[in-house]
Amino acid sequence: MNWWRLIKMRHLLVAALCAAWVDGRASWREISANGTWPQSRHSHSAILDADGRMVLFGGNAFDPTNDLFTFDVSRAEWTRRKPAVGAAPSKRYGHSTALLRDGRILVFGGFNGTFLNDVHLLTLGETDADSQWELLSTSGDPSGRDGHSTVIAPDGLTLLLFGGYDGEQQLSDVHALDIRTGVWTLLDPLAGVAPPARCLHVAQPCTAGMLVHGGFVEEGDEDARFGDLWQLKLLGRAADGTGAPTDGGESAAPSVEWVELQAEAIASHPACSPPPP
Repeated sequence: MNWWRLIKMRHLLVAALCAAWVDGRASWREISANGTWPQSRHSHSAILDADGRMVLFGGNAFDPTNDLFTFDVSRAEWTRRKPAVGAAPSKRYGHSTALLRDGRILVFGGFNGTFLNDVHLLTLGETDADSQWELLSTSGDPSGRDGHSTVIAPDGLTLLLFGGYDGEQQLSDVHALDIRTGVWTLLDPLAGVAPPARCLHVAQPCTAGMLVHGGFVEEGDEDARFGDLWQLKLLGRAADGTGAPTDGGESAAPSVEWVELQAEAIASHPACSPPPP
């Protein structure tokens, strides 16, 4: 699987448009799609699954929702999905999703009047009868939040969480969730520069960990918007892409450090290459 092709789309407009390269230039075209369309919404999640379907979950459609849709790109068709096994996550928006290497989709956090920190796993088969939701039992949970980011580390077994908003302030904390054990660990990046607290940023996995761009923070009576680019480098477990601890400790959390990437250095930076397939 080519992990670099996994695209997170946050707006229904993007869900209804397709980008293509024509003569070396990007172009947009609107898709005429069949099937059962989702209601207009914002602050939902969308992710490409292992079968090439776009999976859309939740969002704010005047009120929080927890409906689930798939979009078959090859057939240009929307389908409303209702997995037969397990209970769906509560209604929410501002949550995040991530695709595990075994094909399951992980949903974390969000807001529905309460800031959430629960973790749900979705197994999506061809039919609702062979699809299921599962609530993952976790410990060491981070605070509930929305507007955060999550990506899967190169080992395919660790979820990395950064930032967000908890109802009181924007956040800059970094947490790692071991998918196998359900244990959350607050990571303490090595001393040095670190991105300011923020929410509503975007993040993508890269060979060495995670790239974070942009975001928003409230500063007194004024708001600040970021245009910076940061790399969270994994130095311990999860950094070698095998899932095996590099320090010999079976449950050791990865060591991490932040590096701010400058425009003139990005093109040749080795950490900016796509993750391995």
